[in-house]
Amino acid sequence: MGGGDGAPFGKDESSTAWNVSFLNRGQHILSSNENFHIFGAHCSESSVPVQRYVKHLLQEMTTIEGKTYSINRKDINFKFAEFPNDLKMLAFLAGELSLSARYFSTFGNVSTADCSHVKGTFGAGPGIKWKPWAYDKRVAVAREVEKLKKQVSKQKVSEKTKRKKVTDFISLKGSRQEFVPLVGKFLDRTHVEPLHPKNNSCQQLFKLILYESIGKSALASNITDFDAVPYTSPFYKLVDCLKKRSKWVVLPRK
Repeated sequence: MGGGDGAPFGKDESSTAWNVSFLNRGQHILSSNENFHIFGAHCSESSVPVQRYVKHLLQEMTTIEGKTYSINRKDINFKFAEFPNDLKMLAFLAGELSLSARYFSTFGNVSTADCSHVKGTFGAGPGIKWKPWAYDKRVAVAREVEKLKKQVSKQKVSEKTKRKKVTDFISLKGSRQEFVPLVGKFLDRTHVEPLHPKNNSCQQLFKLILYESIGKSALASNITDFDAVPYTSPFYKLVDCLKKRSKWVVLPRK
């Protein structure tokens, strides 16, 4: 199992790390000792060095999976799977447009036009509304996009217009594919790391609760510091609950 991610690191900077973990090792107990740090750099998760590193990993993974290793008189094969990442990182590994594209899912052809169909189903069988992306189609569209980019690059129009022509072309193809997937066919083994969706959901829920509490508090316009917020207001009670029950720390303003 392997996965990578990036995170903000100071102002206008970011860092990226990659780890690999070993699963299914007999009676061994999964622990931090089974996780190994294989890459770390002071750059964004989609930068050129990371792209080159992922392509290097693809070559190594393909070679390792294609061999049988003899260890202590036992034949052992390795299989790379899981690749836990958030949706943004998966789009990067898949060579796709961002999550704001018309077709926004790395896993299937659901779009902003039909995602609200509550009776739609997902799968590979007949009569299914949404289906997984076929890898061969990914590559075919990526090749067409590559040709289009060469044509558009010669046109005397703004960069914004050039980009729109590319994204519109991808959308008309019923796809979100811009490049050949950086991880090749290993892409079909990827999963969404559940921590990110869970955190994002909690963030959205808390944002709604926070705004609702502020709205119901009807705070005076001259209140600029939390110490001036009435203790009987919903906003004060929410923050007080976070401090005392949830043990969240609210830092004072500097």
